[in-house]
Amino acid sequence: MTGDDGEVTAWGFETDDPSRLRRQGITPVYWQPGDTVTVITNPLRDGRPAGHLVGAIKADGATFGNVEGLVPPTQE
Repeated sequence: MTGDDGEVTAWGFETDDPSRLRRQGITPVYWQPGDTVTVITNPLRDGRPAGHLVGAIKADGATFGNVEGLVPPTQE
């Protein structure tokens, strides 16, 4: 995530098990380093940059999970 100050923070997310992800079309190459993604997450309570991934939409419009209300990110 890029903050308002321009600093980048890496986030970690938990999702479903691999077999369920594959059935949804999510393979190991679905996410690539540097992809611009808008997400909905249930963050960890302790404030660390991680949580359960509820939904995501990539800049190319590809979606994962519940993306209701999400707008695709812009390519920069």
